[in-house]
Amino acid sequence: MVMIRCIRARHCLGSVAIVALSTMFGVAAAMRAPDAMAQSTAASAGAGAKEYHTRFRNESGDGIRTVEIDGRIRFSADASRIEWMDDGAYLLVVTIDQGRNVRLRAEPDRNGQPSYRYEIDGRVKRSAADADHWLADTLPIAFRELGHDVEARVQGAYEQGGADEVLRTLAAIRSDYSASQHYVAFFSRKDLSDDDIISALSQLGADIDADEELAKALSGVAALYVERPAIRTSFLACLDQFDSDLVKRRLTHDLFGTETVSGTVPPTMVGSPGNC
Repeated sequence: MVMIRCIRARHCLGSVAIVALSTMFGVAAAMRAPDAMAQSTAASAGAGAKEYHTRFRNESGDGIRTVEIDGRIRFSADASRIEWMDDGAYLLVVTIDQGRNVRLRAEPDRNGQPSYRYEIDGRVKRSAADADHWLADTLPIAFRELGHDVEARVQGAYEQGGADEVLRTLAAIRSDYSASQHYVAFFSRKDLSDDDIISALSQLGADIDADEELAKALSGVAALYVERPAIRTSFLACLDQFDSDLVKRRLTHDLFGTETVSGTVPPTMVGSPGNC
C-alpha cells in the first residue's frame, strides 16, 4: 500500500509538474501571441507602402514651394490622400498662393494613420476636413511636379483624351525635370501618329526652359527621328530652342556627329540616343 501510494504520489507530482509546465508554456505562448499578431497587423497595414526619400524646392512664383516625403508611406491610387505611414515617416508640403502661405505636415499616429498639422499664414487650423480637402487638391500636383508615376499619368491622360489630353497635362507642369520625364514617357508610346509627335515637338521648347532637361527630352525622341522621316523637320526646329550654345553643340554632336546642322535636307542621325 505504501509502495502504491508512493507511486501514486510520484504520479500525482508528475501530473502537477506537467500541468504547471503546460501552464507556463501557455502563458509564454499567450505573451508571444500579441507580439506576433501586432507584427502581422502592422505588415498588413503597410502592404503596398513605398519607401520615399524625396526633397523638392521651388523658390520662384506661386504654387508648390516645398515637398518632403520620407519613410514608408502608402498613398491612395489617385495620390489624393495618405492611407498609412510607418513609424518615423513624414510628409511636408508648403505652398504659396496669392501671398497666402499654407503648410501641412503629416506624421503617423500609433495606428499608422496620418496626423496633420495644418497651418495657414502661421496659424494652426484645427479642421481635419479642411486639411484633407487641401491635401486632396495639392498632393496629386506635388506628385506630378516631382515626376512620380510618370508612365501611369501619361497613360491615364491618353486614355482620357488621346495625345491632345497628354499635351494639356504636360503644359501644366512647372518643373522642367518632371516635364522632361513626361515627354520621354509620351514619346516612348507605340501608338503615336506622326502628327502627335510633331504637335509634342512644337510644344516642347515652350514647356521646358532648362537646356539640360530639353536635351534629355529630345534624346528621348531621337529614335523616332530615325524611324519617322516626317517628324525630322520639327525635331531640328527644337534645336533652335536652346539658350546654351554649349548644350546645343554637345547634343548635336552626340546625335549627328557634327556640332552644327544646316541645309534643307535633314541630316542622318549617327549618334546613340541618350548620350547627351
